[in-house]
This record gives sequence, structure tokens and C-alpha cells, in this order.
Amino acid sequence: NGNSMEVQKPPTERDLEQAAGGPGVYQHDRRKYHMLKNPNWKYDVVPEIVDGKNIADFVDEDIDQRLAELEAEEEEEQQRWEQQQDNMMDGANEDLDEEEKDLVGRIRSKKIIMKQAQRMTKSMNSARLPRSRVPQKTIGDMDKELGEIGLDTRRARARSVAQAETRRSRRDKRRRADAEMGDGEGGGMELEAKATSKSRLPKRTRRDEAGLKGDAAKKKAARLKIQGEKRWKSEARKGAADRRVLDLKPKHLNSGKSGIGKRDWR
Repeated sequence: NGNSMEVQKPPTERDLEQAAGGPGVYQHDRRKYHMLKNPNWKYDVVPEIVDGKNIADFVDEDIDQRLAELEAEEEEEQQRWEQQQDNMMDGANEDLDEEEKDLVGRIRSKKIIMKQAQRMTKSMNSARLPRSRVPQKTIGDMDKELGEIGLDTRRARARSVAQAETRRSRRDKRRRADAEMGDGEGGGMELEAKATSKSRLPKRTRRDEAGLKGDAAKKKAARLKIQGEKRWKSEARKGAADRRVLDLKPKHLNSGKSGIGKRDWR
């Protein structure tokens, strides 16, 4: 439309960069964003010495007062935030009596202590132990820890005892069923094998010692194995990167008189 006038957009930093030679050549002008009393001062050279004084050593006379005001304001904001947090906690504990409030406070304190202890003992640089190696807590440990924060552990103890009785009864039931299904001596042997722990199972024979009778035969087999490996082990280091010295004192390099031009390698 001829009647409409095109709005000329100000050049962006990318446009200026492309016009000035592209990345690596163009240098961003930061002084044009300086907010000074007189805009004509933006590109003036900053003096280092004025009236015989170093500008770098100049300190505002009111700097201490302004710093004190800033610290007082920060402390006031901190107190206001803590007051808001206390009000929120008080509103959540309005329906509790004094004993319950005391119990809640002790529980929260115990949680904070446990979190701090966990952070101190936790180490991410060491391998995690499997669950079988981690020491398991007993019912006595549970009673002690929960009793320190004022919790009643009678229901938890009764529940753990009931679960243990249930597991014991199920195990006995399976054993009776296996004994009834087995007939005669074979069933009794199968039940006895199931009841035997893994730590009491017979030790497995090593594959390299299978078929050998006695320690003398095992020692002889080990000696023959070492002797048989010597040759191919000595031939193994023949690559370009192997630091292999074929001859420590080569005859053709260490004998005879040195002539002209041979002193560089003797």
C-alpha cells in the first residue's frame, strides 16, 4: 500500500555483528547502555588520577551507613519470614494440647538430627553394600529409637511378632506337605536336603583339578601348566608398542674400532 509508511526497525546486535565482519571480529559495545547524568559522557576516557588521588581508592563517605541499613533491612526480612513460618505451624497445631505439641516438637527435632546424621555418614565415593551385608535392625533397636521421641511401640511390636509367627507357620506347613508327598527314605532325604543351609553344602570341585587324586597330582599338574605357558608367554610381546629388547648388547654395534662418522651411536 503506497499510503502506509514502513516502520524502520532499529538494527539488532546480530545485524551490527554481520555488518562489522561477523563473529570473532565484531566487539559488543557495552558503553551505550551506561546510564549517566549526561549521555555525552558514555565514551569519555575514565581517569585514573584526579586531583592527585587514585580513583580506585575512592570510597563513599556514607558507605558504612548504607551497609548498616542494608543489613538491618535483611535482618528484618528474615525475622518477618520466621514469624510467618511460626504462624503457619501454630495454625496447624491449634487442635493439639500441650502434650501433643511437645511430642510433635520432639519428633521434628529427631527428624532433623537423623537427616544430618544421614548426610554425614553417606558417602557417594564408595560402593553400595548389598542388602545382605547391611546390618539389619532388631525390634529392640526400633523400641529404643521410637521410645526416645515418645512414641508407643506396643502395636508395632505386636505386629512384627504376628508376622514372624505367620512366616514360621507357613514354613512348617510346607515342610509337612513335602514330607507327606515323599514316600519312604527318598522323601526324608529330600526334606533333609531342603533344610540344609547353603553354608553347609559340599564344596564344589575346581574344573582344573577335576580328575586329579591327591595333592601330589595337583602340584604336578600346576607345575606342568606353568612350564607349558612359558613359551607362548615369551612370544606374546611382539607388537610395535611393546617395549621388547631383542638383544641387550648387539655384537655389530659394540665391537671393533670406530671410524669416521660412527661416533654418534657408540
